Amino acid sequence: LDGGSTTGAILSMGSGTSFTFDVAATSDKISFWSYSGATDFLRNSNAVNINMLTGATTGSYKLFDFFSNDGTTATASGISSGLTLGTLPSGWSASLVYNTNDISLNVTAVPEPSTWLGAGLLTGLAAWSQRKRLASLACYRTTSAT
Repeated sequence: LDGGSTTGAILSMGSGTSFTFDVAATSDKISFWSYSGATDFLRNSNAVNINMLTGATTGSYKLFDFFSNDGTTATASGISSGLTLGTLPSGWSASLVYNTNDISLNVTAVPEPSTWLGAGLLTGLAAWSQRKRLASLACYRTTSAT
């Protein structure tokens, strides 16, 4: 969004409006050009909804970045609040991070309960197998010693 010829806010979000970003190897992003401060992006506790697409991984994704000119010189946004995390697909956790010249989304994959169950079963099977093997060795040693 180029604020070069505007006299008011570059973007003014009304109450109840939201953003939806598609996150993947390359994700959606809104860039503000000729940005001069927090009054250029008026927020109203707006929700940021996330769609995790194929190729999305755990990591950090820029959602908004701010430039003092035509996109080559990053500038401080002056923003530290005003957005909330909205919908996020199951299997993911996320948080919004207000950096000096961008607002990013930090995303972490959360294992499904079935993954934890499978890991627990494999650990139990390995322990049972090891115990049985050690019991067999102890029995063999007792028999050969007599």
